Amino acid sequence: MVSRIAVAAAVALLVTLSGMAPALSQSGAPFCAGLNCAYFDIASCQKALGSETMCRINPNSAKAKDYKGGGAVCGMSAMGGNCFYFDLKACQQAVGPGGTCVGAPRK
Repeated sequence: MVSRIAVAAAVALLVTLSGMAPALSQSGAPFCAGLNCAYFDIASCQKALGSETMCRINPNSAKAKDYKGGGAVCGMSAMGGNCFYFDLKACQQAVGPGGTCVGAPRK
């Protein structure tokens, strides 16, 4: 039989973890994998996310203001970044093999 203390501890843990999702998206890390904005480089973000979609720029990071344009996809290269692209294919063609594409910051 499970003790009442164990049940109370499990409930407290779930409540704590459910309250963390908004806090994670408020972090200053520049990249997000889903709602988890805890990634400081694109490689670790993409590894956490897998291949089903792309990471996005954290709208709460200091770097978000550096990305200009109204597109849904941002291209990043050694020359900087911009959000002029409305689909991933166009972004990939523009940035070439040395760049990468991420989702635009969204609030």
